[in-house]
Amino acid sequence: MSIFSEFQKDKKNELTKKEIRDRKEKTSLQKPRSVVKNSSSLDKGTTSIKKKETKIKGKVDSSLTGRIKKTGRPALVLLSPYLSEKATALEEEGKYVFRVDNRTNKIETKKAFEELYRTKVVSVNIVNIPRKKRMWRGKIGYRPGYKKAIIKVAEGQKANIH
Repeated sequence: MSIFSEFQKDKKNELTKKEIRDRKEKTSLQKPRSVVKNSSSLDKGTTSIKKKETKIKGKVDSSLTGRIKKTGRPALVLLSPYLSEKATALEEEGKYVFRVDNRTNKIETKKAFEELYRTKVVSVNIVNIPRKKRMWRGKIGYRPGYKKAIIKVAEGQKANIH
C-alpha cells in the first residue's frame, strides 16, 4: 500500500463542514437525555440512558422581564426611598418616590412595589437623572447618574415606607 492510498481512505472518512453542522442540529433537536444508574445494576456498574421528560407549565409571564423574574427579589429593583421636601409632599397625594436600578422599567418597578408593600399601583413615572460633571482638586470627574421612580398608589391605600 502506498502513502497516497492511505490519504485517499482518510479523505473519504472525513466529514464536510455542512455534514458536521447538520449532525449538530439534528442532535440539538432531540430531547435531552440523562444517564441514570439502575438500582439493580449498581453492583455491575452499568448505566442506562433514560429520556428526561420536559413539560412546560402554563405560559411564561413576558411582561415581567429582568431582575424580579430572574431573582424573585423586588429589593433589587427598588433601591431606596428618595427623601426630599418634594417627595414628602407627594406622599400626601399618594405618590411615593424611590431610587431604582438603572436597568429596570416601569413594569418591573410596578410589580416590585406591589409585591413589597401589598398595594395597588395606579401609575409609575420614571425620571433618568444624568451624570453631572464635578471638579475636584483641579481634575474633572463625574458624579454618577441614577434612575428615580414616582409611584402612584390607588386612592385610600398607603404604603409604610419609613
